[in-house]
Amino acid sequence: MGAIALGGGAAWLWLPARDRPTPEVLADGVRLTSGVQGVSPGIKLALGLSPGEAIGDLSAFVDGRPAALRALGPGRAAVGATPLSQGAWHAIVVRRRGGLLRAEAVVRVSFRTADPIQVFAGWTAGGGRVNVDVGASRPLADGAPVAAALARAGATVENAEGRVLGHWTARAGAAYAFTVPAGLRAQTGSYLAAPFHAAYTAPASGDGMLMQVSGEPPTASTGLRLQVYFVS
Repeated sequence: MGAIALGGGAAWLWLPARDRPTPEVLADGVRLTSGVQGVSPGIKLALGLSPGEAIGDLSAFVDGRPAALRALGPGRAAVGATPLSQGAWHAIVVRRRGGLLRAEAVVRVSFRTADPIQVFAGWTAGGGRVNVDVGASRPLADGAPVAAALARAGATVENAEGRVLGHWTARAGAAYAFTVPAGLRAQTGSYLAAPFHAAYTAPASGDGMLMQVSGEPPTASTGLRLQVYFVS
C-alpha cells in the first residue's frame, strides 16, 4: 500500500501500490519455467525486464552465488554465471529492491541440466579386418573429434549417420586403441565429462567382438551380432 498526505498531513489516503511485472528468466532468449529438465549446461541466462526497469534495482543469484547483471539492450540483461554442472538441479533467484509504492519482488526458477553424454565403441573382428563403430547417447554436434582420434590411431575413417566408423587390417594379437577427448558435445549442449579410451586386441581366431561404453566395464562376446540402442 502507498500513502499520500492530504491537507498538510492532516489526513491520509491509502492507495494500493502498483508493482511492475516481475522479471522473466530467459535461457538462450526463451522463457525458462521452473521444473523444466534437460536444459543445456551451456545456456546463456538473461532477464526480461519491464519498461523502465533499472538493472541497479535488481540482484541475481545462481545456485546461491551472486551473479553480475549486464545490460544487453532494451528490456534485456545478461546474467553472469559460472558454467553449470551437468545432470544436476540449479536455481536462479532474482530480487528487486522495494520502494515507497513497491514491495520487494522475488523470482525463483529451478531447472535441471541434461546428463553427460556417453560414448560407445563397438568393436568387431572378422574377414581380415578390425572395425569399430563409435557413437554417443545423444546426436553429436560434430563428429570431427572422433574421426580425428581414429585417424591418429591409423584407422580408415568413414562417417555414418550419427556415428563414425574405423577400419584396420587385422593382425592376430595386435592392439588397436584410440581416445575421444573430454568435452565432445552433443546437439543438446551436454558433453563427454572425461576422456574415453577404447582399446581392442585382435583375437587369434580372427573373429570376435567387444562393446565399450564410457563409464562402464567392457563387454566381450563372440558369435553375436552387435546392436546398440540409446533411448533419449
